[in-house]
Amino acid sequence: MYKKNIHLLYSPTLACNLSCQYCYLGEQTSNALIKKDSEKAVPTLKYALGKFLKEGILPFNVSLHGGEVTILPNQVLEELFEIIRTHYIKNFDEINALGHKKSYPHIKTNLYRFSSQYELMEKHKVSISASIDLPLFLHGKYRTTKGGKDWLPVTIENIRLLAKYPYGKKLSSTICSEHLED
Repeated sequence: MYKKNIHLLYSPTLACNLSCQYCYLGEQTSNALIKKDSEKAVPTLKYALGKFLKEGILPFNVSLHGGEVTILPNQVLEELFEIIRTHYIKNFDEINALGHKKSYPHIKTNLYRFSSQYELMEKHKVSISASIDLPLFLHGKYRTTKGGKDWLPVTIENIRLLAKYPYGKKLSSTICSEHLED
């Protein structure tokens, strides 16, 4: 039925709560547009999924990325998760026939708000890819808040919480020469 299948990496906002020294988005991560992004995130995803399907393109995997997706209001995140879940259910047979087992939303996150959003993530069985620098002291050095504050103790608490999270989870890390020296 579908002539092509894709992994859809959707960035509903470029805004971020951190100011990572090596971020390729630079000033685009300003939170100034978060209200506008919050209003557009849901209709844009609905439109994109509808357009892809109409054109015979099946998104077999939908991942939320940013900026930092979790700075969107929880109500917006909940709607995005429901849209993705509904997409997987409606297209289950086709996705499964391709050999993909996706049936729940996925996000890439810096974990900054993870403890306050744990129940929301758990409710929707969201698989989580946490972006963490290793070794952790470099995470503290390079990934500061917008105000320049080190939040490494919170990072460690949220990594421990992620370890207990009952659904899909993984860590990814940005590597530069200083990381490799350690």
